[in-house]
Amino acid sequence: FDSDDGRVAVIDGPLVECERDAVESGAAAAQDRIFAVAAAQGRTFAAPTGDTGSNACDDGAPGMSWPAASQYVIAVGGTTLDASTTTWRQETAWSQGGGGRSSFEPKPIWQYASTGGANRAVPDVAFDADTASGALIVVDGRQAVVGGTGLAASIFSGLWARAILRPNNVVQYKFGFAGPFLYPLQPSSFHDVTSGGNDVYRAGVGYDLASGRGSLILGNAVTQLGNPVGDVPVVDYDYVANGLRVHFTDHSTDSDGHIVGHVWDFNDDSPLVAGANPVHTFPGTGIFYPNEFVSDDASDVVYGNFPVDVAAPGLPGQVVANTGFETGSEIGRASCRERV
Repeated sequence: FDSDDGRVAVIDGPLVECERDAVESGAAAAQDRIFAVAAAQGRTFAAPTGDTGSNACDDGAPGMSWPAASQYVIAVGGTTLDASTTTWRQETAWSQGGGGRSSFEPKPIWQYASTGGANRAVPDVAFDADTASGALIVVDGRQAVVGGTGLAASIFSGLWARAILRPNNVVQYKFGFAGPFLYPLQPSSFHDVTSGGNDVYRAGVGYDLASGRGSLILGNAVTQLGNPVGDVPVVDYDYVANGLRVHFTDHSTDSDGHIVGHVWDFNDDSPLVAGANPVHTFPGTGIFYPNEFVSDDASDVVYGNFPVDVAAPGLPGQVVANTGFETGSEIGRASCRERV
């Protein structure tokens, strides 16, 4: 699904593996950087949570699937759907749908208000995955019914593409990565799945680890996405670099409320850091693109992203600024109003 600048805005990635295996092999860290860049560019990856319940590692113990556990991906769980061609009746959480908490991935800022715990909660949403109510397709001239959370992820991808589509069949890129937009939507934008579950987690009212927020109601979501409430924050901060050590100072503002959270992604394979004014040491000389994500009391999330050029003392490429700071320091400033 192309955006207004020709880039793909929604990507359906039906990949599933054990999160633990992905961490041990290094695949999780490498792929997370790719997903982080995609999210910063406003792209949405959708990934299935797997079809083995909470036991994605097939070892008899609760375990997450990857890349659904990534904070830069929309994790899609499964439901059993009861509907006609024109009428939705109900959905229950599918017994084989994946769900739970990541063993290592921190909880993204846009999940703070909905879920407990410190780590990423999965799924975000859920759609039809039970083969008893799945999609009817034709294979070699014969009809067959398919299911699984891979189907559910494809359903979400199509719905989200329609939700952000605007006049002239162009995706308005201002909507960006879906996560920070899905969670502030009102309950009327979802079929809340309140029954069923997998082998460990049960569905209930509101967010749960079996069905997330439930299944999206397209018409209501389009209306709410087209009418954001209030103004969004302006990300504004400066930084001072002394060698590889950089001190960031936030100056972000919110004209119609107050800022409640700051999360930094330094894009150097280091963990996310919360707080307004972090000090971070980069791993080596080079240009890095740290993101500051700022959230306000209306659940709006914006980010600032700009290059920071750091160099070990005595190496070329370091800017010496006449700023009153000690010799060898670099000072920079960025201001951004980019909603994600």
